[in-house]
Amino acid sequence: MVLKGRHRKGWGQHFLVDSKIRKRVAEEAELSPLDLVVEIGIGGGFLTEILLQQAGWVVGFEIDSGLTPLIREKFAAYSNFSFYPEDFLKIDLQTYLAFLTFPVIKCVSNLPYSVSTPILFKLFDEKVEWNLLLLMVQREFGDKVLSFPPSGKGSLVSLATHLRFNVKRVLTVAPSAFSPIPKVESVVLKLVPRMDGVDLTTYRKVINLARFLFMQRRKSLYSRLEEKMGSRKKASDVLEKTGILPQIRADDLERSQWIALTMALENQNEEER
Repeated sequence: MVLKGRHRKGWGQHFLVDSKIRKRVAEEAELSPLDLVVEIGIGGGFLTEILLQQAGWVVGFEIDSGLTPLIREKFAAYSNFSFYPEDFLKIDLQTYLAFLTFPVIKCVSNLPYSVSTPILFKLFDEKVEWNLLLLMVQREFGDKVLSFPPSGKGSLVSLATHLRFNVKRVLTVAPSAFSPIPKVESVVLKLVPRMDGVDLTTYRKVINLARFLFMQRRKSLYSRLEEKMGSRKKASDVLEKTGILPQIRADDLERSQWIALTMALENQNEEER
């Protein structure tokens, strides 16, 4: 059956119609009957079908209500599928997965270009113990996620990624693999939890600090901390405790420095209480 539902460019959806690429994605996901897979942006269900065939259960989300009857019809024969015609960004994922008891939880998705950033942050902030995130994204966005000190400049999204995951590019996808054909290449990113990954509480503390520091990323760390703490001495003391140079900028901070800086600021606040 061919899906001919509406396509809304505003959501940045490009359906993955190349069967060879879908097969490669499934291979990288290393799917098994033990896997519970979350798919965000089902679209025409092209990737969904191979996920259903190889995983234990698939939980899928699609915001375009025009595709709902078509998706339901296409996958009516599958008993291992939970479909939700909802906006993934507005749901509490944990409640949708609570009734499913699988030892492995993965997210395998071709993310809509226009909302890749908020979706990635939501995945990181969910109280879900991910075993794997395999995400197809616009190449430019993928490069931003991968860039991180000491080999590149950091950003809020790359910091969020590296705090809890090891990430690598596993596949580059040509525009011709999609319908409608986008103007840019895509990449598949493979995110696996770090052995030394921070817990969710620490992650949120680091990201809250990073949001402030990246607001004016061209300013030195010392300057931004002075603004935040309202004191030159306090800013100097915190940097001295962490061994971070005052002139460094937020996009040059390495992972361990972000964590150390966040903990130093928290200790400083506790001492002042």
